[in-house]
Amino acid sequence: MDAHQRALTTSLVEGTLRNRSWLDFVLAQSCKHPLDGLPPLILQVLRLGAFQLLFHERQQASTVVSDSVDLARRCGHEGTAALVNAVLRAVSRGDGRTIAPDPDKDPVEQISVAWSHPRWIARRWVERFGAEQALLMAKADNEPPEVALRVNPLRTDSAALAADLAKEGLSVGPGALAPGTLQVRGSAHLAGTAAYREGRFSLQGAGSVISGLLASPPPGGRVVDMCAGAGGKTTHLAQMMQDRGEILACDVDRRRLAVLKSECLRLGISIIRTAECDARTLPATRDFDCCLLDAPCSGTGSLRRRPDIRWHRKEEDLPSLARLQRELLAAAGGLVGRNGWIVYCTCSLEPEEDEQVVAEFLAARPGFRPVDCRPFLPMLEARDFLMEGKAVLLLPHRHGTDGMFMMRLERTGAGQ
Repeated sequence: MDAHQRALTTSLVEGTLRNRSWLDFVLAQSCKHPLDGLPPLILQVLRLGAFQLLFHERQQASTVVSDSVDLARRCGHEGTAALVNAVLRAVSRGDGRTIAPDPDKDPVEQISVAWSHPRWIARRWVERFGAEQALLMAKADNEPPEVALRVNPLRTDSAALAADLAKEGLSVGPGALAPGTLQVRGSAHLAGTAAYREGRFSLQGAGSVISGLLASPPPGGRVVDMCAGAGGKTTHLAQMMQDRGEILACDVDRRRLAVLKSECLRLGISIIRTAECDARTLPATRDFDCCLLDAPCSGTGSLRRRPDIRWHRKEEDLPSLARLQRELLAAAGGLVGRNGWIVYCTCSLEPEEDEQVVAEFLAARPGFRPVDCRPFLPMLEARDFLMEGKAVLLLPHRHGTDGMFMMRLERTGAGQ
């Protein structure tokens, strides 16, 4: 595929995933058969076709129906092709948006159906944030994610990078939440630019950049990233350290660590060494200045960027995830030395994975205390902080980022 075809395919797949419940609601009005009784591939053809009819107004309805029928014939037989033809023609003639559930009567049902969020997430958000905020959060999740980049100060600065990208026909502006970030206006194939190939920036959302600012490791320090993944946050820490010192990047996935190594080459970073391991097994040496724990989580704050999470994550997953997070944070407590600090962050909006994990850690570790985050993050507003400034909560509808929770925990002495 060329760049345009790739972009269109991505848009169709992610758009269908973001709107799946609503598409099923509309399709059910026009289909004589229960949707859950249809062959899975034919149901996906119907969803893709309905998404194009309802959300891609520039596409001709007749073309969408014809292409969908051809696809149904390839995935099934003449009978399924006829079914797809009849259902999508009915969808193209009507407008199911007018029969959405009433938010005043049942906000959970409205969020679940009209904004395609699982009922368990809609219920929890309404209970925690209130119906109005929960609805705004769900609407934000159905928008395309931000396109942002982090400037590599080892090779350029924001002004020079913006000028270079402008020469390549891209429009960018300063990030509103974090210094050293640029917001991209419109769609762009950033990885194809000369500036990207030359390592002058990384693709990273502003929310993730904020976690690095909260860590603020000093040049020459020793840092451990317990769940480094492909290294977006890890390389940011190295750049903040001016590529001086040492970073140990741990992950259980060898492929992600391979990506991290290639990113270090592209960005001109030399201080990161990788370890393919479960960070819970690291010896409690207490010889690191800073520990970043971007913990595995339910991802309920990243539904806009990862719409597939909606349909495979379950509420029953939360206890086991919280247990893993508690174990990782307990291990982090043994890694940092006197006056060292841990930054704990998740892309979850569920308290069991956020403040409750931290509260249990602090109760068991009196040698640690939460510190005021506000001095580290001057571009955030007062409403972005919880617990007298000791926690950060980013919300998609307020900040245009993934939903994220963060705290900085400092060791105050030789205690646990």
